[in-house]
Amino acid sequence: MKNMKWLATALLATVVLVGCGASKPAAETKNNTTAAAEQNTAAEKTTNDAGGAQEDDLARIQASGVIRVGTEGTFSPRTYHDESDKLVGYDVEVAAAIAEKLGVKAEFIETNWDSIVAGMDADKFDIIASDMTPTEERREKFDFSDSYSFIHRQLVVHKDNDTIKTFEDLKGHTVATEVSSTSASIAERYGASVTPVQGAESANEMVLSHRSDAMILPETTIATMLKVNPDLKLKAVDTLSETEEAAIPVRKGQTRLLEAINKALAELESEGKLTEISNKYFNVDVSSDSEKK
Repeated sequence: MKNMKWLATALLATVVLVGCGASKPAAETKNNTTAAAEQNTAAEKTTNDAGGAQEDDLARIQASGVIRVGTEGTFSPRTYHDESDKLVGYDVEVAAAIAEKLGVKAEFIETNWDSIVAGMDADKFDIIASDMTPTEERREKFDFSDSYSFIHRQLVVHKDNDTIKTFEDLKGHTVATEVSSTSASIAERYGASVTPVQGAESANEMVLSHRSDAMILPETTIATMLKVNPDLKLKAVDTLSETEEAAIPVRKGQTRLLEAINKALAELESEGKLTEISNKYFNVDVSSDSEKK
């Protein structure tokens, strides 16, 4: 009887010990699983943090349903306000058409030309649609889309100005234009000094009031001005031979967004939409390089 009691006690102790022994690996498995999950989360966070500086702009744009577009809003006929104060223009409609191709809406953020590049750097917008020429200096900062307009710049003076007849005559004179613009670079190249203004209308006022000697404008801009107001006391006296292109900048390394924009532009061109928008604002097709046709 004593032996039976002893055996029963021993068996019970064995069961308890086995039970305790089985519970330990379960706890360890749970702890190991939690630790692994925490490690994976940390690894994912590190990956995301490492790539945070190079966020996929296209993915974010499509997720939000909006592409933010920086534009000047004071440069007719490319980006300006019509009689009803609606923002319109060639660049505005091209950007809106690109947005539609991307399956999102365009949100236009009007910015002075002198601060438009800084606005892009500060992430105020995703792209710029404001007659921006992809110069070498700008290509160091941004990647550019395929070009969507091809024009020539003209030298414009007051009608009673008989002194300035060519770009070579600009030396020692003043040109009303935005600082850091293509026109400013051309003026300085020919020895003129820049009278800072904001937009073509301000440049007009400076020349018409004889506070500046000349303007340098796209041929399409001055043609539109004179068509709208034939009595405007301005005249174009010279035209640069080189073709000037306009393209859409994106932040460096945003390859997917750039490819999507180029795809949209190619479709808009093949559909005749770019030509349609161009004829609407310029009465001529500036959407392709006629010299290469």
